[in-house]
Amino acid sequence: MSDTDARIGKRLQELRGEMSQAALAAAMAERGHKWSQATVWSVEAAKRPMRMSEAIDLAEILEIPVDSFAIQDEYGKAMFELGAATARVHFSGLAIGNAVLEYVDRQEKLRALVDAVPSPPAGSPASLLERHIENLAVARHEASVPYQWHAENAFTPDDEDRPYDPKVDGKGWGRGEHQAPA
Repeated sequence: MSDTDARIGKRLQELRGEMSQAALAAAMAERGHKWSQATVWSVEAAKRPMRMSEAIDLAEILEIPVDSFAIQDEYGKAMFELGAATARVHFSGLAIGNAVLEYVDRQEKLRALVDAVPSPPAGSPASLLERHIENLAVARHEASVPYQWHAENAFTPDDEDRPYDPKVDGKGWGRGEHQAPA
């Protein structure tokens, strides 16, 4: 095979990252290509050339531009990584924006529900009233917390092992830095 095939094969291996050859072959097979793990190995080892239609589907699977397979120098690789990182930040920003819009919408719906809660029935037990008052306080609190508070208190990988404590910050998961309204 040619030096170009060798370069493309090496680049495919780099771009595949932690995706296994078998997983990539399966994704290509889903797109109608007769690929197996051995096919991926053959392309990466420059034993088999990559077809243009395969390159297009590989680029879509790996979420990269098609010309990424042709990059050969360190500058080109650095510029590719810069572009890819920029795109990831952009898409993360869009996801944050969409999440904020959803959060604000849900807060508005929660405020409407809080405003629509009727008075408790006469003769309700004190324990039930206390629980309902607490639920209303937590709902009012959640309806008023700005989304930035959640960003400041976002979970980290260390938080996964933290036990659930319903008394922390008045509503459950949290670091206890924020108190529920009185």
